[in-house]
Amino acid sequence: SALDETGATAGPLLVAALLLLKGSYALAYGALLIPAALALLALAAARRHFVLPQQTVPSTRASLEGFRTAYWLLMGGGALFACGLMSYELVSFYLTSERVSALAAPLLLALATGCGVIANLILGRSYDRFGLPVLTAAVLLSALTAPVLFGGGSARLLLAMPLLGVGYAVQDSLLKALIAGVLPRRRRYLAFGIFYSGYGAGW
Repeated sequence: SALDETGATAGPLLVAALLLLKGSYALAYGALLIPAALALLALAAARRHFVLPQQTVPSTRASLEGFRTAYWLLMGGGALFACGLMSYELVSFYLTSERVSALAAPLLLALATGCGVIANLILGRSYDRFGLPVLTAAVLLSALTAPVLFGGGSARLLLAMPLLGVGYAVQDSLLKALIAGVLPRRRRYLAFGIFYSGYGAGW
């Protein structure tokens, strides 16, 4: 997840650099095709050179058997968290309409995702040691993003970005760790698929 957020930090910095050099949004988004293509090549290489997970696990027919109540409660909680997590698309629309330049928007996203890298590492290690209270604290911190962001002032804007980064860390690391503890045996793929369907619906 930290590597994921590192890429999510580098992308906005690339966009900001191209905009600074008087490039267009079309050029900036076109440039992002390069890392996207490299990611697909990496996946293709991994599939070719490493054993597929389904080849090491006995094949079973997908069903909802074995899904415990805890799983469904966590999925509901994840959907509610997603419903309250501020999307940066909405944030950037608000910021560029009211408060900052077009160049500042990707830089602020890079700040948020960079903080997400740090939060991933800190919260992941803390969750391994202390468990659920870490997730609770992280969710409460990320919930402050909207009131801080929309409260006005440059200082509050800069403070909101690390809080948004904490939300990214909850989404990318802690929820996955939590749901992994209640997955039904031999239903891992189906369980994650259903969970993130609920998460996506909430968002």
